[in-house]
Amino acid sequence: MNKWVQKSIKLAKSEFYLDKLLEIYPPEEISREKILNKEQLQLLKQLFQEKNCKGLVKELIHLKKQGFKFPIENPYVSFLTHYEEAIDKNPKTIKKICDKLFEMNFNELREKLEAPKKASRRIGPMFKVWLKRKFNFLDINEFKKNV
Repeated sequence: MNKWVQKSIKLAKSEFYLDKLLEIYPPEEISREKILNKEQLQLLKQLFQEKNCKGLVKELIHLKKQGFKFPIENPYVSFLTHYEEAIDKNPKTIKKICDKLFEMNFNELREKLEAPKKASRRIGPMFKVWLKRKFNFLDINEFKKNV
């Protein structure tokens, strides 16, 4: 077994493991509240009610870039987020996405959009922040050299 895996297992079994993690990953810093403002809510509701598929997907992707969660799981959303022109070039894919979106009512869509990201997606950068705060690292590469 890899020595780092062995060390990790030993550490996880030790006393106060979770208590020590609280210092690195404080739960109050993990929470995330993203609430739509009045204008965003109005536009989104209009697009949803009109069943404006392309407009809705474009707006949801725009909101995703602002930190909101895309309301459904779909493997193509990430690609569309980075290459928005693909929305106009792939009508079948966009229709599939919209079919899923329109299965819910507007309140469900809003709840999912404003829902916090999974904790595992939010805590990644917290380790680097803790390292800098705890050990005054100016450059994270300094840490990487010693691992």
